Amino acid sequence: MTASILQYYDSFDEWARLETPAGIVELDRTLRIIDRSVPAACDMLDLGGGPGRYTLAMAERGHRCQLVDLSPHLVEEANARIAASPHASTTPRAVVGDATDLSAFADASFDCVLALGPFYHLTKSEDRTAAARDCFRVLRPGGIILAAFIPRLSGVADLIDRAARSPEQVNVSAFTDAATDGIFENPSAEGFQSGCYLTPLEAGDLFRASGFQVDKTISVRSIHYGREKAYLEVAHNDPDLAKVMQKQADKLSLNEAVVATCGHALIVASKPDP
Repeated sequence: MTASILQYYDSFDEWARLETPAGIVELDRTLRIIDRSVPAACDMLDLGGGPGRYTLAMAERGHRCQLVDLSPHLVEEANARIAASPHASTTPRAVVGDATDLSAFADASFDCVLALGPFYHLTKSEDRTAAARDCFRVLRPGGIILAAFIPRLSGVADLIDRAARSPEQVNVSAFTDAATDGIFENPSAEGFQSGCYLTPLEAGDLFRASGFQVDKTISVRSIHYGREKAYLEVAHNDPDLAKVMQKQADKLSLNEAVVATCGHALIVASKPDP
């Protein structure tokens, strides 16, 4: 699976993904969730941080953020962006690493872990468990993890669009397996490869079993999901109305039905402080 993930990200512009209407809303709302969840001046681990979009955003907020990613290509891009930023002197160099093995970092090294990508790539239960346990280990007591996952209902529903757009990527077996056990295996070499679609309950149980206290499960794009372009048009034409929509999206982001069906969700969990 590692080879297929690396091949995908070597050919995909992950930085530009967050400049599409869907990406703009995702980035804005994710940053707002992070800002509400973590204290000032954290030592952060950006696990699966790709080209460094969130690492640089955290540096702008006064956090010290260590990026780790599986892809040497993305780590190279992240380091170029870090070096060109105003925060180069206070941001560690990004390094290549695997979410299932954080042995390069000592126990209790970080106040916060951002895991905004790895868990929906880990199709084996033992790998998800290893990653969650290592995240717990490297956090200080009282530390926070924000871990993204793709809820099963949302992931399976999105396969309908994908099958229409790229039929070679979704066959009967791939769709049935994803709907049944949450594991998607792309039968082609093109596009997003293996994926893990957990239910919100399964995602919470994964982190609870590793020692975390799960505080919230939040839908990232909430009711904006699938309507991001329209929302941004409203924000341009009627900022006051957009603020009301944003507040409603914040409120409904904790709704179980919205979490289950509206794209990426975040587990916000903490390491108990004895």
